[in-house]
Amino acid sequence: MLAIVLYLRGLRQCQRLGEPTSIARTFTYLLGVAAIYGVTLTHYDYLAQYMFFAHRAQHLVLHHAAPFLIALAAPLPVLIEGLPTRIRQLSRGRLFTHVLHPAYRILQQPLIATVLFVGLIYFWLIPEIHFDAMLSADLYQVMNWSMALDGLLFWWLIFDHRSPLQGGLGYGMKWL
Repeated sequence: MLAIVLYLRGLRQCQRLGEPTSIARTFTYLLGVAAIYGVTLTHYDYLAQYMFFAHRAQHLVLHHAAPFLIALAAPLPVLIEGLPTRIRQLSRGRLFTHVLHPAYRILQQPLIATVLFVGLIYFWLIPEIHFDAMLSADLYQVMNWSMALDGLLFWWLIFDHRSPLQGGLGYGMKWL
């Protein structure tokens, strides 16, 4: 709900500032968030805990489809505008500039992001680890949310519209 509320607040703020967001971008973002909701916070999640094929489909959505849609929508400027002013000002503080931003830039290195993207799937499918994750509710949640976050990091890198000289891959989709 927070992701949707922030986005809708940000949309309203962007319109006030004269920077409207396209309907396609909004729809794509909301569809990605709805997909994550559908496989984690509904009865489908219960089914996925007991049926391997449903579990694999859940990870397909969490790791590939939903993050792909969210990253394609390029929602960060809108989400930032949706944040309360005090929190937006914190993003200019030391914690962000000296800790979070450098860590994010390291994770966004193409080789590191790719190894994490592929490696995380293999890690969670190691039989002993997967078995423990399926029996522990807490570890199961860590597995699912790590898949979603890793997918977001990877697809944000792929859709980064900046040129390689600016730190991006230059593959950005500007159709939205």
